[in-house]
Amino acid sequence: MKALVCKHHGEPESLSFEDWPAPTPRDGEVLVALHAAGLNYPDILQVAGTYQIGSAIPCVFGAEGAGEVIACGAGVEQFRPGDRVLVLAMGCWAEQVCVPAAALVKLAEGIDMVSAAAFPVAYNTAWHALLQRGDLRAGETLLVHGASGGVGLAAVQIGKYLGARVIATGSCDDKLERVRRLGADQVINCRTRALREALHELTDGAGVDVVFDPVGGAQVDATLKSLAPFGRLLVIGFTSGQIAQLPSNLLLLREAVAIGVNIGQWTRRNPAASRQNLVDIQARIAAGQLVPFVARTFDLADGAAALRSILNREVVGKYVLLTELGKLHADRCLREKSFAHRGRGA
Repeated sequence: MKALVCKHHGEPESLSFEDWPAPTPRDGEVLVALHAAGLNYPDILQVAGTYQIGSAIPCVFGAEGAGEVIACGAGVEQFRPGDRVLVLAMGCWAEQVCVPAAALVKLAEGIDMVSAAAFPVAYNTAWHALLQRGDLRAGETLLVHGASGGVGLAAVQIGKYLGARVIATGSCDDKLERVRRLGADQVINCRTRALREALHELTDGAGVDVVFDPVGGAQVDATLKSLAPFGRLLVIGFTSGQIAQLPSNLLLLREAVAIGVNIGQWTRRNPAASRQNLVDIQARIAAGQLVPFVARTFDLADGAAALRSILNREVVGKYVLLTELGKLHADRCLREKSFAHRGRGA
């Protein structure tokens, strides 16, 4: 089979698209023919070798995907060949992946493979952060940094679903306008406006109740000074490349809390709860209450170019890689939709 392989750490262009041994399911494992795989900013750190959890190389990265079950190992009873599934395990930048059955979730009817590959990591992170760690409630004000990225945009949508007022930040007016159209109530361009003053104006000095921060870096001081009493700062990541030093006096003054969110570690400790999150998120997607935004699809062979585009901050939402099987399926779906449209027009 073909895969996007990391043979040595480096820039995205160091990845190679080549033959890779096809896996065989052992006891308790499931073999999945992948249609699509989602891309996330931590993927870039893994390829570079700077992620906080290392991996032995050569290897195939990619922590989320969607496809069809083609074989099951002994002892697997909850899946059968032909089942459409979400995959939450490393190795999804390939045409096939073999994973423990516990790393799969059945894909709900009505959700296509491209959308399915786009939401597991970002939406599970935002769902866990806002509901289970940040306790975001209807009527509260949520500040989302880095709102045009995959996880930031997921937080915007989930915040609105939960009934919060959502203020989104970024550094590009065009991207922020897209984020506004996708659900944010107000947006702040941090390149052209001082964050603290903008938040003071937008909240009439009351501050924000919850901050969702996958960026870190220089804005943390202004962010903490903009927290409402008993506010919650959710530390998601550091896409800025800077790990911020939190001034604890600001937490004390506001009786606020800083909360770390590590969806990978939490999922490993609570696999059943993580799978239930994905079931709950799928129900909202199927109902149209959440809409994963896929900016573009790439061929699996062009994964390095997609990662470079993410690194250059060119994307709003998510990029998804398609295998040959995924492209065939997507083309068939487009043809079926076209025929259905013509039928209605006739």
